[in-house]
Amino acid sequence: MRVHVAAYGDLRRHLLAGAPERAIEVPTNATLGDLLAALGASPDDAILARRAAGIVREDDALADGDQVELFAPVGGG
Repeated sequence: MRVHVAAYGDLRRHLLAGAPERAIEVPTNATLGDLLAALGASPDDAILARRAAGIVREDDALADGDQVELFAPVGGG
């Protein structure tokens, strides 16, 4: 199945080679964790993900055509 991924900040450079978004082929019933692995993300990377239905967790299943946005958490204040 095909999932569309957008990444912001350093994640864009690190996971998408600077492209604003990319379509990724993943197996049927793939999870966010599977998608992150396909992008070369480390399990230690702190990544927040969302799609139209809201926040996506690492073990949440993805669906064909999902639009997933990836963010690095920001702290401070």
